[in-house]
Amino acid sequence: MTTSRREEHNTDHFFKIILIGDSGVGKSNLLSRFCHNKFTLEFNSTIGVEFTTKTLIIDGKPIMAQIWDTSGHTKARPITDAYYRGATGALLVYDVSKHITFINTKKWLADLRNNADPNVVVMLVGNKLDVRQSVMVSTEVGKSFAEKESMYFVETSALRATNVENAFIDLVEKMYRSRISRKKDMEALETMTLSRSVSVSSGNNEPAHYKLKIESFSLLSEAGIEIYESDVFEASGYKWKLEVYPNGNEKEFVNDHISVYLVICDTKNLEKDWEVHVYFKILIYDHIRHNYLTIQGGDGKRARFHEKKTRWGFRKLISLDSFKEAENGYLFNDSCEFGAEVFVVPKYTQKDQCLSMVKPPITMNTHVWTISKFSLLTEEPLYSEDFKIGKVKWKLSLYPKGFKTGKNTNLSIFLRPHDVGSGSQSDEWKIYAKFKIRVKNHKAGGAHKSEEADHWFCKTADGWGFPCFMLLSDLHDYKNGFLSNDTLIVEAKILIVGILKHLV
Repeated sequence: MTTSRREEHNTDHFFKIILIGDSGVGKSNLLSRFCHNKFTLEFNSTIGVEFTTKTLIIDGKPIMAQIWDTSGHTKARPITDAYYRGATGALLVYDVSKHITFINTKKWLADLRNNADPNVVVMLVGNKLDVRQSVMVSTEVGKSFAEKESMYFVETSALRATNVENAFIDLVEKMYRSRISRKKDMEALETMTLSRSVSVSSGNNEPAHYKLKIESFSLLSEAGIEIYESDVFEASGYKWKLEVYPNGNEKEFVNDHISVYLVICDTKNLEKDWEVHVYFKILIYDHIRHNYLTIQGGDGKRARFHEKKTRWGFRKLISLDSFKEAENGYLFNDSCEFGAEVFVVPKYTQKDQCLSMVKPPITMNTHVWTISKFSLLTEEPLYSEDFKIGKVKWKLSLYPKGFKTGKNTNLSIFLRPHDVGSGSQSDEWKIYAKFKIRVKNHKAGGAHKSEEADHWFCKTADGWGFPCFMLLSDLHDYKNGFLSNDTLIVEAKILIVGILKHLV
């Protein structure tokens, strides 16, 4: 079924929804029941890709849902790129009477998040409630997995039409609310004064220096606690803490926003007439989209901490209404997470700098590293040969048994540059690059494992990467396809954005 441009323009919003999950879990019957109120007992595996459109009314506005269905068979997996492209909503379906279909939802979810829109809204669906006498996956287990992975959850029966309409309508409503919320956020960001420099990061880069997780935020707020002080943490050679006002800082006449401040600690140990100049950021985690709302302090300029000014921050970090709105994802199951990044800079400029912005190529440059006889590797790090991208030489380091937080549980992979290819070796430099590390899957159509980030690299620092790149158990399970003939293939895709040189 196709959709005309005229029909699409007559709706206020257009959403692409995809059905994913193993073959035989009832995806096609769910779609047929929702769109045509029909059900068939005959099992006919979907061939290729089919889609149906249906217009819903939400808040008095017509919303068009284009719902795509394809085979869940492994032979159909190579079409995932085109199938996932542009999808902003997904029903991830499993059969409550077949445990293996629930286990495989992890792989389907990984494929979805690697290929679909970063803000995709996911509904986990346990189908075939009509066979309750042979249920292998309980409601509690399905709901727990959905909460862990920031998905919504429902159980259905396409045969009896139980919760089928609710599943689709709830998903479309949540997609609609999410879009409206993001639109409002962007409008708010555009109208903010220069006293706050705000950006929303995409990807899963965590705060560089400190994370503060608050469970049962409502209890903290309702208990009348005016201020919560975090533990002391170290960053850039100094000690700091966060002050969080869950109901706003009343001393600064705020009662409808959360107030957060960065405070320097142990100042008695500093020299007389001390001053510390910093760039700092406060971050709020979005549990639904796995992004961070990043708020930069000090008008986007350096903040000057001294004896009479030991804290800087935001009297109105975020409105309580926006923070508590479920579709924003900042408060999830009454839990929230704040982060801090603190970068100390010299009081006065001591060196000249030259920042060269690099015109990015159309695609990232790729280096392939093939590692043979992987099972014979010890816990010692393995280093790739040098490889050159642009004017920069790079090197990969891999820890077969894990490193730091991934020790003995994960494969750890890091990237670092060691030569910018010009000037004296004594020159100081920094490189800002976006990069993606991928472990290839040897199976045809198998899902590759990849992580991506962006970072300022410097000559003297260790590499930057992923201590918990992937679980060792998943890596060594031959069924997953990452090791073939005891060979591991690692790809590094790098996009150099800028090179900053400090000239002596």
